[in-house]
Amino acid sequence: MTLLSFERGDSATSRRKSPHKKILGFGALIGVALLGSTYAANINLNTGGPVEFGQGMAATVACSGSQSLKINPVTSFTNSTGAGSYKLSGLNVSNIPDECFGKDFVIRAYDATNSAAHALFNTSSTDIAVYNNSGIFNTSATANNGPTGMRVTTVSKSEFGVTFTSPEVSSTDIKTLTIESIDHDFNRLFLGSVGPGGGIVFYYSPTAFTAQYSTCTTDCHYLEFAAKNWRTPDSPIYWSADTTNSVGSTTNGYGAGSANTRLMRDAVGAGDTSNNAGLLALSYAAIDSSAGQWYVPSNIEMNAAFSFSIANDFVGGFVRVEPWYWTSNEVLYDASQVVGTGFRSYNQPAFPKAWLGLLRPVRAF
Repeated sequence: MTLLSFERGDSATSRRKSPHKKILGFGALIGVALLGSTYAANINLNTGGPVEFGQGMAATVACSGSQSLKINPVTSFTNSTGAGSYKLSGLNVSNIPDECFGKDFVIRAYDATNSAAHALFNTSSTDIAVYNNSGIFNTSATANNGPTGMRVTTVSKSEFGVTFTSPEVSSTDIKTLTIESIDHDFNRLFLGSVGPGGGIVFYYSPTAFTAQYSTCTTDCHYLEFAAKNWRTPDSPIYWSADTTNSVGSTTNGYGAGSANTRLMRDAVGAGDTSNNAGLLALSYAAIDSSAGQWYVPSNIEMNAAFSFSIANDFVGGFVRVEPWYWTSNEVLYDASQVVGTGFRSYNQPAFPKAWLGLLRPVRAF
């Protein structure tokens, strides 16, 4: 595990007294510093004194080979009655090579004497865990973090930023950071995690629901929507090549889009992936070869995706103006129209099949 020390290392003796190897001197953190780390070897970057603000240092992690990463901790002043303090409010990691695609970065903070990591956000979460989904960075899950309190922003495919909504630890209490790169665990999920298909998990139900043609069938608990770059360009598409006839009895509910989309596929005159949103959704294979599992969301599923995105800094990159997004629900008593959902207002008007709309596939698991 890589260690970055923020404590002055005046001698070899002083370094041996600490429970963590000292790599980088920092002093009292009251601004922004630029740091780096190594994964497999301990490289001494310390010159004997604290790092000045703006001084850049870098080293490698396991997935980066000879290319150095840079870590830039950020503090903010937290005011309180009669007092206040600077707290670690986030960080920035840059210069990440493509070889780190598919990896999690896990970062922790320690003081000078305790072996237990500091809680950094969400009262008790100690791990900053970030998944590198082919250059799109998302919050990841570990046993020591929670689903709220931390935002991850993709700056570029080689850089991400982390911000804590409620920072927990004073910057002066941080003497050491550790960083490691590990394989992403798709089995550990919470809302906002990257799902098995590389999308974002936006819905969880402790009670199983049914998505008829998904691998989970009657024992589904999660929904993920496809990543914003699920296809390029993400152009509007027709709901079906047949703009007048009903595909059958579509239903609304969590998981209902799975069966609705099969009706869209099997209808006479359905068309192909260029003019049928259902066929296009079913053709999406994601990062886990899951073609056939993705579908056009039902009305309630699309609204749940919008609600989650709005509550989490518009994660997912949904278009927030017209055109609207398709659902898989036909309008009752008018087979030529479909329920369309608008991102900003959740309006669900009659949306003619002859119009073009946007599509964001979802998948149950």
